[in-house]
Amino acid sequence: GLGRAAPILHYFPEAVLSVAPEARFQELFHRQARWTREELEPYIEPITGPGVTMDGLLLQHARTVVEGSGEASGPSSGSTQTFYSAR
Repeated sequence: GLGRAAPILHYFPEAVLSVAPEARFQELFHRQARWTREELEPYIEPITGPGVTMDGLLLQHARTVVEGSGEASGPSSGSTQTFYSAR
């Protein structure tokens, strides 16, 4: 290798989480403090359905944190990253 440690992966199946949205988010944020939308998707998508969207669940059960320098002008000047954490 190049002297860099390989990331440690943990098996964390969606099936072990509560089906209740509030409890599921608590379990997720207990496991990891901050998540990206892409990381949360496999855990949240199974509890969506008619009238229950991923965006709605994130708004209700998570806090949105945007990091980065979005101050520069222009369409792709500033690079920001959105994370979700416990409310």
